[in-house]
Amino acid sequence: MQNKDQRSKQRNFRSVRGIVVAFPSFILFILASVYPNVVFSQVQELDDKETQRQPVQVIEDIQVLLNKILHEYKAQNYTGAEELATVTYLENYEYIEAPLEKENKALMKATEIMLREDLRTAIDDKVPLKEVQQLIDNININLDRAKQLFNQTSAT
Repeated sequence: MQNKDQRSKQRNFRSVRGIVVAFPSFILFILASVYPNVVFSQVQELDDKETQRQPVQVIEDIQVLLNKILHEYKAQNYTGAEELATVTYLENYEYIEAPLEKENKALMKATEIMLREDLRTAIDDKVPLKEVQQLIDNININLDRAKQLFNQTSAT
């Protein structure tokens, strides 16, 4: 069991990681000027790991994160739910946007808006739990459709 300080450090790390993902060029420019060899090797390692994940695996990771978001929201940990929602979009969904757009642009756009805007706004506004649950259910329906598309594509 982690103590409160460890959980806080993990949340802070996820927030910083989200910023790095959102503004990678700027962050890398700053870090590369101070630690050029270290930065390059770390970025290469992260890129290698991300390119190994297939779209279906990314979708499954997103669905696990959505369950965690709901758990945090139920516990009234709105900050934790918001951080997880940010990670879900920036560190996961963005990796499947392009391949999903090739399969079904409307599905990609609708899911993107639900993850990037609707879910985070609902959490920020502290809407009733039932509304967050419904939104997550709708996102999962879209993600299941996307998984089917990717599975059909890989089968052919």
